[in-house]
Amino acid sequence: MRLTRRLATSLPLVSLWNWLIPLSLRQEPETLRRANRVLAFCAAMMVWVPVFSGIYSAIGAPVSATIIAVAGVLLVCVPILQRAARSPTLAGNTLALVAFSVYTGLVCFTGGHNAPAATWYVTVPVIAVLLTSIGWGVFWALVCAGAVTAFFAAHQRGYQFPQEVSRVDFAYLQFSGLAGLIFCILLLTLVFKTIVSVHGF
Repeated sequence: MRLTRRLATSLPLVSLWNWLIPLSLRQEPETLRRANRVLAFCAAMMVWVPVFSGIYSAIGAPVSATIIAVAGVLLVCVPILQRAARSPTLAGNTLALVAFSVYTGLVCFTGGHNAPAATWYVTVPVIAVLLTSIGWGVFWALVCAGAVTAFFAAHQRGYQFPQEVSRVDFAYLQFSGLAGLIFCILLLTLVFKTIVSVHGF
């Protein structure tokens, strides 16, 4: 906790954080809160890029590892998009789209609706609600539910999704995915209690 707070209040990070939120986004308290949330979510999600990219590489899934690496690049672009467009709503929806696209890509290459990555769809509407509005959260919930339904329907019709990992590695991936989801929630909580609170969350 002290380490996280020390990082949150270090001068270079504060300067970068402040630069990414222009004056026009600081006029309204709610707009500022949502802009801070966008930065916090990007920071929290970036932590998982090297972790899961490394896991997929280690079990011989180069396509999945590449998908996550590309996601890392896009996560860096989201705060810049927010600064350029002066819109936390656009940035929040873009972040939800990045998450949805990554999970969909992983599901497509690791077995369809039973893929460990499918569990992470639950984070997409949560991201949308916290960064945009309830309406957008409902929209993304429907999109994710539709994607899972489509994967299940394809499986029922006999479509065989590509499977980059072996049966043994698949079980390991299920474990790491569930553990990652649990720690992701913990990380977001720590971010909100330290980094975001420092910046007016």
